[in-house]
Amino acid sequence: MSSPTILVSDHSAPLAEYVKTILESEGYAVRVSNSSTEALSEGTRYKPGLLIIDPVMPGLSGVEVALRICRQGSCKVLFLSALADDSDFKDVVKGVRQQGCDVRALPKPFEINDLLDCVRRAVGAPPDREDVSDRSLVLEESNEQQSAGSPAADFAAGVGSNGEYAALLKMAGLNLYRSNAFRITGLGISSSLREVSRKAEKLEMMIKLGSIQPAGGLFPLKDPPPPSEIRAAVQALKDPEQRLIHEFFWFWPSTEIETDDPALQALQAGKHFQAIEIWTQAKGKATEIGVHNLAVLYHLEALGTYLRRSAVKAVTKSEDIYLWKSAFRYWNALIDRSEFWSALTDRIRATNDPRLRIEVAQQIWKTLPTAIVRINAEVATAAAEKGEFEEASTHRKLMFTSAFGESVARNELLRALAPIREQLNHLCNSAERETRTNLRSANKIVRKLLDDKSRLLQPLNYLLGVGDEVCANAHDVVALTARSCVVDYINETTD
Repeated sequence: MSSPTILVSDHSAPLAEYVKTILESEGYAVRVSNSSTEALSEGTRYKPGLLIIDPVMPGLSGVEVALRICRQGSCKVLFLSALADDSDFKDVVKGVRQQGCDVRALPKPFEINDLLDCVRRAVGAPPDREDVSDRSLVLEESNEQQSAGSPAADFAAGVGSNGEYAALLKMAGLNLYRSNAFRITGLGISSSLREVSRKAEKLEMMIKLGSIQPAGGLFPLKDPPPPSEIRAAVQALKDPEQRLIHEFFWFWPSTEIETDDPALQALQAGKHFQAIEIWTQAKGKATEIGVHNLAVLYHLEALGTYLRRSAVKAVTKSEDIYLWKSAFRYWNALIDRSEFWSALTDRIRATNDPRLRIEVAQQIWKTLPTAIVRINAEVATAAAEKGEFEEASTHRKLMFTSAFGESVARNELLRALAPIREQLNHLCNSAERETRTNLRSANKIVRKLLDDKSRLLQPLNYLLGVGDEVCANAHDVVALTARSCVVDYINETTD
């Protein structure tokens, strides 16, 4: 019995080939197309059992392609999309189901095991398949068989790892751009190690002479940073992995010589709208760099505006929300730009440093949504703790409408709220300990617990909602602790 054919269609050829590599290593028969027209032709010819397609395709949408192929036979559909967790897109999926199509959705970036689980649910395990005890080894061997310089091989090399990238998450905070090594030193991302060393010597001399001046370059800091930050920035540029992350969150040139780039020249002169226009209208290979630089620019300005407003306790305004939404839009667009991730992989390869692994490109790709949303989660939580609920609401809404998916937003809120939940548990544990040592004062201990818990439960109530399971559990912990202490008090005093 032959395996049902799986048709993979994505406007990103490297990503489609990567999915094909994964499925073929499992024993599935796979066909690939990179356009809606080609997908319809392949669907008619091969009658696939499963269509894996990006719902947003150039020309005819992937949704329409899926419906047409479903009408031709019993084909199932798996939408592979960064919008998979978006509430509006879920309504689209529901509408496709109502038209008789068996459809699921998987977010991208995706885990290999999640992809395989969806495929097995749709078409089962491939029949007559040899047992593979180490699937990752088979995938690795398959990658090695691809031509060394092919886009598919490059993309697979950058997307083979599971797990989030801790180094990226560590940098994701309010000072993401304030502490960028290229901003602090005034250097461009194409600077050689020799140029970095010369700059380091000059900065060290200025530190010793006590005459530190703003470094210049793009977005120079108004006030020169302290010596410790300058030394940390120089050290980051000498470490290949740290440097790559700082490069990722800074402006890339689209010309071979960085100083010849017209958009960067405009940015240097303070003509931001001119730079935006150049990046927006970029063609060819410059398109991916334009999308990346627009994401960095809007994100940098959104964070900078927030820090300035928070210093004077001013709330986020509509123009600030525009900056945040623009940043999210371009970061989200970058996730689907496989050519950019191939370029990032090429930068790693060009470094030729064993300390910088090729799979870092994939780890950045996978971790980017979490890193971006994490910042707003921390802002929302800090605002809710201070009772600034308008500000908390603004950033919560930004997170859940960012197109990175509701699951990412919720996970980051839970992470940001974890210290509050720990404080609440500590409060309850302390009440129980105090009650055990002083039973006759347990009534006062419980009253204090109920007074103190309000400031901790309030952020949970506001950001998660009273009906949320985690929030409800926090309320239960307080209620059970209070009841236990009261029971001990009654038993001791008969009051």
